[in-house]
Order: sequence, then structure tokens, then C-alpha cells
Amino acid sequence: MGFSEAVQWWEDWQLRFLVLTSLFIQYFLFVAALLRKRRIPHWFRSLIWLAYLGCDAVVIYALATLFNLHKDEVAMDTHIDTLWAPILLMHLGGQDGITAYSIEDNDNWRRHLLISVSQITVAIYVFRKSWWSDDRRLLQAAILLFVLGILKCLEKPWALKNATVTTIMTTPDSRLEATLDKDMVRKDILSLDKYVQEAAKSVQDLADTLLAEDFKDKLGDEPYHLFVDVGHPYFVRLKNLQETMAPSGAREAAHGLVRSSLSKAFDRLYTKLH
Repeated sequence: MGFSEAVQWWEDWQLRFLVLTSLFIQYFLFVAALLRKRRIPHWFRSLIWLAYLGCDAVVIYALATLFNLHKDEVAMDTHIDTLWAPILLMHLGGQDGITAYSIEDNDNWRRHLLISVSQITVAIYVFRKSWWSDDRRLLQAAILLFVLGILKCLEKPWALKNATVTTIMTTPDSRLEATLDKDMVRKDILSLDKYVQEAAKSVQDLADTLLAEDFKDKLGDEPYHLFVDVGHPYFVRLKNLQETMAPSGAREAAHGLVRSSLSKAFDRLYTKLH
């Protein structure tokens, strides 16, 4: 195969190759999202990082290729690959379990929003210019697929924006007061020295009086506030300390509480699952 033949082969098959590559990346990210909370090798994390970055690049390249194929063609031409446009938009939205690779990615939500809007415009243009069928039901199904693709595409920058540290710090947590026993909480703890004194006293009291069964009942399913950047008052921190400091018989329950809360915090920062 000569160079000109290889170029012609690429021109004929590049869109199919790009769509299949994008689909493969989506499958890989779906599996990787299930493993991110586990201990995995560094080389596998590097593959996740490359797939996360490469996903958007492949989709943008595929939509650009689709645009170039149809920009000079009339609407009555038969090109079923036009339906790939909304599918590629879904791929651009990414997997629900891996919205961000690192916390810095959340701050780039404006860039993702701009990319999403531009690619939605390209996809709609391609679809409008090269739609081939007079079947009304097929057109309705295609429009529904486009609506899903657009919503999926815009969901990612929205999720990134809601996971920024600024948003988390400025969004009121309606569950915060619900986690506090108003009859038991000391709200007069306003200094660090006072907090240290009360914390030491609480630890000693718990070690002397609290039973393991009482501690398990006390924990329940209350949400736990682990974000360091969210500066909770000292009385809230004291309450959290009281709920996690336990005698030996209840340490397993405390460990489970912290582990569950860390998992929820991870979901809040890096996924759409929160």
C-alpha cells in the first residue's frame, strides 16, 4: 500500500475509527471509575489520566471530521453516520463516575462549558445539513437522541462547577444543623484553647462512660463533614470529635463512619454521583 492509498484509506475510515476509539475510551473509563477508590498501580492511574484527557480530544476530532464530510453535501444524501453526532455528544459528557480526575479539573468548568456549547453547535449543524430521511418517526427518535446528548454534554460542566471548593464553601448545608443535638451541643466554644480543653474532657468522659452499643446507636447515618476548606465552628468540630472518638469496642464503627464519609466526599469532588 502506497502513501496515497494509505491516505485515501484513512479518509474513508477515519470517522469509524474515531467513533470506535471514543467508545473504547468510554468503556475503559467506566471500568476505571469503579477502581479509583481502591489501591491501584501508578501505571494504571496514568492510563486513567490519559483516557480522561484523550476522551474530549477524540470526540472533538470526530465531530470535526463529521463536519468536514457533510459541510458541502445536500440534505437528501444518504448518510446514516449523521446519527453519530448525538452519540458523540454523550461521549463528550463522560462517565458519571469520573467527572474530574483531580480537584483542579473542577475549576476548569468554564472551559468545559465552552467546549460543550461549541460542539453542540457543530453537531446540530451537521445533523440539520445532512439529514436524509423523510420518516417522521425516525426524525423524532433522532431528535430525542439529540436532546439526551445535549443534556449529557452540559451535565459535565455543571457537575464540575458544583464540585469546586468555592461552591462547596458558599453553599449552605441544610443538613448541618440536623446533625447536631441542640440540647447537647456547646455553642459557647469560640476559641482554639477552649476547644482543646473541651475536646480533652470529652475524650476522657467517653472513655469512662460510653459503651460500644451506645456509640453505635449514637452514630446512626448522620452525615459527617470532612472538608478541611469548610471552616466549621469549634462546637461542630467538637461534636464530630465526640462521634468519632470511641472506646475500643466501638472503634470499628467509628472507622466505618469515617471511611463512608470519605467515600461520599470523593463522590462529591470527582463524580456526578453525589
